[in-house]
Amino acid sequence: MYFSLAKLSSKLWATKAASFFLVFLLLVITACQPKSKTEQKLEQEITSTKEESLSEGGLVLDNASLEQADEEGDTLWKIKAERAVYDEDNKIAKIEQIEGSLFQEGEVVLQVRANSGEIDREGTKISLQNQIVAVDPRNGAVIRGEEVQWLPKEDLLIVNDRLSGSNQKFSASANSGRYLTKKQHLELVGDIEATAKELSLTMKSDRLTWLVKDERVVGSSPIQIDRFQEATITDRVVADNSEVDLNTKIVQLRNNVELKSIETGEKAQPLQIATNSAIWNLDAETVMADKPLRIVYPTEKITLTANRGLVDLKQEVARLSDGVEGVSTDNQANLVASQLTWDIPTQRIQAMGNVFYRQADPPFSVSGPRAIGKLQDQSIVVSGGNTGTRVVTEIIPEER
Repeated sequence: MYFSLAKLSSKLWATKAASFFLVFLLLVITACQPKSKTEQKLEQEITSTKEESLSEGGLVLDNASLEQADEEGDTLWKIKAERAVYDEDNKIAKIEQIEGSLFQEGEVVLQVRANSGEIDREGTKISLQNQIVAVDPRNGAVIRGEEVQWLPKEDLLIVNDRLSGSNQKFSASANSGRYLTKKQHLELVGDIEATAKELSLTMKSDRLTWLVKDERVVGSSPIQIDRFQEATITDRVVADNSEVDLNTKIVQLRNNVELKSIETGEKAQPLQIATNSAIWNLDAETVMADKPLRIVYPTEKITLTANRGLVDLKQEVARLSDGVEGVSTDNQANLVASQLTWDIPTQRIQAMGNVFYRQADPPFSVSGPRAIGKLQDQSIVVSGGNTGTRVVTEIIPEER
């Protein structure tokens, strides 16, 4: 026989003695088991109860133990409460000072504490309020909130007010979210602020999913990621989609990616990188783009574009390939090549393969297999290298 609040409530007020028996059945919601075992458990619970009474609000049980099992008799949850009151009108049990455990295939997957809560008539939804703490012992994740719905049969914990989640590697706060206990995923929604301590990263977004077991954080909406050293931000990234691997310390960025290196070299001049696909290796301090990218150095008014490239933020070098073009907007100098290496602090470039250089003042162009120099001061030297390839120079007369 399956005991539910609905079945028990019709007999609630028969006699006081019967009420004591019924309220325990109300609170200890369990699957069918042999009669002798059930009676023995009821006797133990009633004996251990300090105080039982009837009040205007319903039947009261102090120091109550509550339990729910599924149709196969496997435990879904267990709860201990300092006080439980059955509300006959609303067919709910109100509980105070709660400690509980959620089970999944016989294993505890969540340990929960809260100041107050309610259990619905079938025991399939538990609402918790005020200073809620849920701990997943499998991965050390701690989830906090002020208003939570616990749906044991759906393996789901829904947090509707002031959600925070954390473990040793990651912490985040959000307006709301939900924890999927089977997948060990924490979905965060609204005004998210997160920190990956070991990676020295902070994140801001409106939607993130923390894959706790896999040690990854996935973003499906625009995100801002800041990397800091002590209290100083050194790099800032924005992107539409992201994935941060907390273990390998690699960040994958997709769609409308923009990275700004706040400190570059001794002059602390910003470097800006834009692309639609990038891999940011935090340990190596590199940004690799396998799709067209644009690099801007605002202080020198230099812009480089290519179909793919690697920027080494630590060594302060950019290596670009496939359709490379460099432009100095200050003097309209332009260089095209198959490959290009750019030393960021000195602004010196080395270009290889089908090099073509043009400048506006004085009008001049030259082509060859190799080039070296600086765009901003038009000191480009094109050479034939060791291949014997000719260097072609074109002098463009000024118009009169």
